[in-house]
Amino acid sequence: MPYAVAIDDLPNWRECRDCGLMQKLPEVPDGEAAICIRCDATLRRASTHGLPFARLNAVAAAFLFPLALALPLGKVHILGRTSVASVFSGAEMMHHYGLLPLAVIVVLTLVVMPAMKLIVELTVLIGLFAVRPPRWLAWLFGWLEHISPWAMVEVFVLGSIVAYSRLSAMAVVNVGLAAFALGGTMVAMLTTDATLDYEAIWQRLEGGAPAGAGGTRLTSPGLIGCMECRRVAHANEGDRCPRCSHSMKGHPEKQPGAVAVTQVNKPMPAAKNDKAPKAPRDDVSWVPGDYYWGGRLELG
Repeated sequence: MPYAVAIDDLPNWRECRDCGLMQKLPEVPDGEAAICIRCDATLRRASTHGLPFARLNAVAAAFLFPLALALPLGKVHILGRTSVASVFSGAEMMHHYGLLPLAVIVVLTLVVMPAMKLIVELTVLIGLFAVRPPRWLAWLFGWLEHISPWAMVEVFVLGSIVAYSRLSAMAVVNVGLAAFALGGTMVAMLTTDATLDYEAIWQRLEGGAPAGAGGTRLTSPGLIGCMECRRVAHANEGDRCPRCSHSMKGHPEKQPGAVAVTQVNKPMPAAKNDKAPKAPRDDVSWVPGDYYWGGRLELG
């Protein structure tokens, strides 16, 4: 049976980031979360104060990060000699000893990528104050999840703690202000990531644009989910997402042009608390409805 969905309901559908299942995202009450019915991944965790708190932490990180780059990280006194270290000292030494590629990677992951991540977060979070946010904000926000894995401030902080514990046993080490600023940056950025309600931001950036004529039914195997914003749309692979303008590629577990077959042929739980898999069925289709609160399968 082909995959059928009402056009006016399509903007409420999302593709799970973990398993690629397309399902309708319900209204999530404050403090609760919507869970994927197949793999139990979190689709959205709603919080009324999430965006203001994330904005506050992003501003704090943007204030502390330049201080961490400009101030000394620490001083080491050993055998009558004093050495002053900064955030760039490690990359400078690698360059000095001919390890230029490794020095570039350190600078990229410690300085460039965290700075880009903060710029994207601040631009989007401040841009949400506009009555109608500009379209390019959605495109910019789509890059955040690609940048975030390469922003490794916390890795550097943990490595610095290990280095301090080793050096303090053989030398006098004075911790500089940059260490505290970098630690504060790490905490602020991690808190921003933990409190950021991605779905709320996407809904604000989308602006509630009409999705089509109400009540019209669409039968098509060409439903695809955007890898950046997870919105499901009637499109072909490579088309622009109607919400974030990125190229739509779909979940890597799905085969292009076979969305319905791929999603229903995988073993699925018989009930929320029953993990026993059902036998694969080619004649199973999803019926539009609130799948988180009371989803159902229509067997052909």
